[in-house]
Amino acid sequence: MKKLFLMLVLVLAPLTSIKAETKPSNIDKVVASHVVTRAALITSHNVAEFDTIIKASKTHDQAVIVKFYAHWCGSCNVIAKTFNELSNQYGQKAVFVNVNIDTQRALLKRYGIHSIPTFMVFKNGQPIQVTDRKGKLTTKLVDPDKHLLRKTIAVVVK
Repeated sequence: MKKLFLMLVLVLAPLTSIKAETKPSNIDKVVASHVVTRAALITSHNVAEFDTIIKASKTHDQAVIVKFYAHWCGSCNVIAKTFNELSNQYGQKAVFVNVNIDTQRALLKRYGIHSIPTFMVFKNGQPIQVTDRKGKLTTKLVDPDKHLLRKTIAVVVK
């Protein structure tokens, strides 16, 4: 019943306004609770919800792995299974978030996302550098294969 309530709140969250400058709202508390105890993916429906997830994970010292994707993207659909498996495997150690680029244009601009799928890892509320397929440090993994994604997440959640 509690999980159903959490899922309903997260699904209905876009219909409510979240004011970050005031006391934590009910959605802040639910997202914070979800960040600590969840074992499934969170889908961020708006910028305020995304910011709340990042803020809550900072408070609870958890990494956030974000996948920027679109439903129409073939590569996104291919890597989605691996991302889901990793969220189940490491869900108690990190927060896994899906961000649909078709509905979250402001986040694309904020983080300079130009290609999908793109993955970012946040720690302490900030993007961190990871190693891309060419061995270079970057804050964005663009279109990684499943092996690189697995390796990156395994290192991040240590």
